[in-house]
Amino acid sequence: MEPEALELCRRLGRGPDRLEPASLVAAVLAHVREDSGPSMKFARQLGKQPGDKPAPMSWLRFRRLIQASTPDEQLIAFRRAVALANRKLNVTDLAESLLDWGDKRRQRWLYAYYDVPPPYQPSEASGTQAGNEAP
Repeated sequence: MEPEALELCRRLGRGPDRLEPASLVAAVLAHVREDSGPSMKFARQLGKQPGDKPAPMSWLRFRRLIQASTPDEQLIAFRRAVALANRKLNVTDLAESLLDWGDKRRQRWLYAYYDVPPPYQPSEASGTQAGNEAP
């Protein structure tokens, strides 16, 4: 019901039926202090670190974040994640993830958390699609 939330929704190209995800983006991004730019995906930043450094977000907490399905669960989990990232992260990646939080996005986050490349998925540009490869 805030004019700013409605304006954000408009700027994101979302209709009034998508106000809830836009509001979630605003509520989570309000806790970010610095945009780290596109150099690293947010899920990667939370996961396995080079050397012997522990992951900023434990696997258990990351699993809760991945399983978050309601806006309230997402708000709590993502605000916690922002805090664990010292409030410096890839803002674009976070916003896109929150706006498109579904099974495919969750799967990409799992691969990024463990710093493992996702399985090969042929693109439509190559003329093949998953499940339609030539023998």
